[in-house]
Amino acid sequence: MSIFAEPAKDLARAACARWEGTPHADNMAALGVGVSCIHFVAEVLFAARVLPRRVLPRYDPRAGMFGHVSMLQELSGHCLFCRDATGEPPDFGDILIWRTGGSSGHVGIVVDGRVWHSLAGRRVKSHAYDVCLFHVEQSVRLTNFGWKNWPDNLVVKTA
Repeated sequence: MSIFAEPAKDLARAACARWEGTPHADNMAALGVGVSCIHFVAEVLFAARVLPRRVLPRYDPRAGMFGHVSMLQELSGHCLFCRDATGEPPDFGDILIWRTGGSSGHVGIVVDGRVWHSLAGRRVKSHAYDVCLFHVEQSVRLTNFGWKNWPDNLVVKTA
């Protein structure tokens, strides 16, 4: 069951509408200017008051291009109160993680049965959940509000 109550859902919907059409840009979140996929999901969670606002650390957008990296799975499990919901019906606020190349390199968020995301070379937009499902590596369901940990001391495994 989603931790999103109706006021948080309304705030998440409004955040998605505000960010829609914003171009993708690595390592930033500037409304109408550019936003990465992870920053976009964070902005929706900040707006819905699910997570307190923090400046996200910089990341290497090329991580995992030459080897297997499960960076986003590691980050979600380390930083968020969450559980694996892969294979379950989508719920409001689920975070979807896609594999791009050799890494878990893309995220989106489920809002009203649609997946919202910011994809490299494109803009923030939504797709029907079933269109995106084929590419999803993991679905993460938040189980509580706030940050569990911060990624300062996270060691990401590579294979």
